[in-house]
Amino acid sequence: MQVAAGALAGTIWALENPQQGVVEPEDLDFQRILHIAMPYLGTVHGKYTTWTPLRDRKAPLFPQNIAADDPWQFKNFLVI
Repeated sequence: MQVAAGALAGTIWALENPQQGVVEPEDLDFQRILHIAMPYLGTVHGKYTTWTPLRDRKAPLFPQNIAADDPWQFKNFLVI
């Protein structure tokens, strides 16, 4: 549902702003997008945590190419 709400909001924004042409997501009016999407998203809240992609990573059977000094590097994310 979250993806559908974003797609719907983006489509409505495009229909309302045909003169803008193709734009990057960063160039959209985020307040208008959220105004359209919020009824479909329910309660939205943020919470700070200490989680990192390397937290609770078990010792691997094979060596891994990770950046231990900077846990937020893309190569540290384990995709299963």
